[in-house]
Amino acid sequence: GLESCLKGPDNYNSQVLIEATVIALTKLQPLLSKDSAMHKALFWVAVAVLQLDEVNLYSAGTALLEQNLHTLDTMRIFNDKSPEEVFMEIRHPLEWHCKQMDHFVGLNFSTNFNFALVGHLLKGYRHPSPTTVARTVRILHTLLALTSKHLKCDKFEVNTQSVAYLAGTKHTIHTSTFHLDYYIILFYKILWPRLMWFSDQM
Repeated sequence: GLESCLKGPDNYNSQVLIEATVIALTKLQPLLSKDSAMHKALFWVAVAVLQLDEVNLYSAGTALLEQNLHTLDTMRIFNDKSPEEVFMEIRHPLEWHCKQMDHFVGLNFSTNFNFALVGHLLKGYRHPSPTTVARTVRILHTLLALTSKHLKCDKFEVNTQSVAYLAGTKHTIHTSTFHLDYYIILFYKILWPRLMWFSDQM
């Protein structure tokens, strides 16, 4: 797929072509019919672009991802379902290709969607473009809000779905709302039970 394109004989032209395609998809999405299956599928296109680890493509990928989340949110897709439920549902027809991508970067969306997504977005903090860094922060906060929407809870509430995004945004949240108490809750409510589960399996 996209990886093979970048490994071809003309890497630069391949990269420019992919970037132009992603930019076009970003501008096209708001014009698509609300019933189009492409809306949800474009999420996985954005993720695939983030996995390529190319500076310019990463920027284009985050722009597509942000537009995708915004468009689906305006369609009220996340009112009754979490982002994980929405996107993993559309992933089934693409599973063979997606598993290859997961294996390539070492992050598995099937076993932990939220942490895998945050793993891709954390690279945005090191991006040379301040615009891309700012967009990465916005996306993480958007995901935090979308995750809490169907649960009808505060977006800073610690639960199994929000913990990955809280961890990813921790240094962008004001200290008055993100302090030692949060780490204590995080450890005992989420991380400690998981550590106990892993220890029981050994």
